[in-house]
Amino acid sequence: EAEWRGRRFEAHLEPLRDPFGAIIGTIGVALDVTDRRQAEEHLRHVAGHDPVTDLPNRTLFLERLERLLERARGDSQRRFAVLLMDLDRFKTVTDSLGHLAGDRLLVAIARRIEACLRPGEVLVRFGGDEFTLLLEEVADARQATRLAERIHAALAPPFVVDGHEVVTSASIGIVLGGAGYDRPEALLRDADTAMYRAKALGRGRHRLFDETMHRAAVEALNLEMEMRWGLA
Repeated sequence: EAEWRGRRFEAHLEPLRDPFGAIIGTIGVALDVTDRRQAEEHLRHVAGHDPVTDLPNRTLFLERLERLLERARGDSQRRFAVLLMDLDRFKTVTDSLGHLAGDRLLVAIARRIEACLRPGEVLVRFGGDEFTLLLEEVADARQATRLAERIHAALAPPFVVDGHEVVTSASIGIVLGGAGYDRPEALLRDADTAMYRAKALGRGRHRLFDETMHRAAVEALNLEMEMRWGLA
C-alpha cells in the first residue's frame, strides 16, 4: 500500500522488459482503497468504543486487561489496578429527565473524569452507569486511591443537563492486579465486591479490596442458601 496526496492505494508494480529481457520501464496497477480503509477503521472503532461517550468499551477493556495479566505472569513484580465505578442515584436522573438526558450526563461525567487522568490511566464505559479505570502500572495502592479522590473531587460540582442542575457522585471499588490473578473475571468480581462495600458506606466513597470482603460475600451467600433450605 502507498499514500499519495491524502489517498491510500493498493499498488502492484513489476518491471517492463524489452524482447531481450532488459528492463526499460515499470508497469503497474493502483487501486484507490481510501474509502474501504476508512470504513474498516470506523468498524474497528465502533466495535471497541461506546456509542454514547466514545470511550473504550467492555470488549476493548477486557482485551487490555488480559494483556496486562499475561505480562504479570511473566513478571511477578508487575502491578496494575482496576477501579470499578458506579454512579450514585443515576436512575433518579433517567426517571425524572429521561434517557437522553441520562446519556448527556454520562458524556459530561466522562469528560470530567478524562480531565483527571494521567499517562497510563484509561477510562472505559463498562455499561449502564458503570465505568472502569485501568492503571497500567502502579507502585502501590496509594496511586489508585489518589485517582479515586481526584474523581470524587471532579464530580462534586453540579452538572447542568437540559437546563436542570444535577448533582451526582460515584462509588468506587479498587483492586490491585498482578501475578495473583489469572483471569479478568476474578479481578472484576473483587472490584465489584469493593464497590458495593463502598456504596454501603454512603455516596461518594471508595474502598480497596481485601480478602476479608470476598470471604464475607461467600459466607453471606452460603448463609442465605442454608436459611432457604432450612425454611423449606
